[in-house]
Amino acid sequence: MTSPPTFLEHLAVQPLLPYLRDYAIKGLHELRVQENGGKFIATRKESYAAQVMERVDALENCVRSLRLALNFILDLDKDQSDATYLYQYHYENFLLRLTGIVDRAYRLIGTSLCLNPVKLDKISANQFVAKAVVTDYADLYRLLMKLSDAVALHKTTRNSIAHSAAYTSRELGLFTAATSMELELGKIDIGDLMGHYFSKGGVGLAQLIAEMVSCVQALLDALAPIYETAIGGDASGSVCDTRGHKVGS
Repeated sequence: MTSPPTFLEHLAVQPLLPYLRDYAIKGLHELRVQENGGKFIATRKESYAAQVMERVDALENCVRSLRLALNFILDLDKDQSDATYLYQYHYENFLLRLTGIVDRAYRLIGTSLCLNPVKLDKISANQFVAKAVVTDYADLYRLLMKLSDAVALHKTTRNSIAHSAAYTSRELGLFTAATSMELELGKIDIGDLMGHYFSKGGVGLAQLIAEMVSCVQALLDALAPIYETAIGGDASGSVCDTRGHKVGS
């Protein structure tokens, strides 16, 4: 089975890769020789590429984690005695990680636009980025809102799981009661009902992942000209200052 293309392979970030390669070579050389206590000189373009690609990789990692949780659900053996609990565990894991893709998308935008990195690490980073792009980068703002809205449908459940309650539903409660009390169910095939429920839940999560990926890919499409400007031409035509600076200081 062919793996889906990653964000790291997106056409928008390809202009950054030569600078990321140079940054990595310098960093790995210093790591090997330890001449400067782990510090090395990188150009602004190299550092910019490294910082942006770190954010892109964080998004990729989040999607991989969501797909991993989904695969556990899709591969769940309905005949296991603890199948209901395993479903709850992996579904909760999925929801807990879901909001991470929104936060990481905002931080990608902030880093791509060279916004204050200190503010990007604060709890209020999303609001900070949204305020910065709402007027001058309307397409980015619209896509961020679309991504946020898709996740918002699940945010109440996610917050409940994170702070107070386990994920459950009427169906899961019935499955738990039937299996824990070993009820005589006659012609009712509990395994078939559980399998159908697990499969339906997995399909819903797969659709959500597809929507998230589509939103992030659209964000990267919108960022493409910004990356071209940031690493192209002279310093006056760049998003960020291009003077060299010391990494690790």
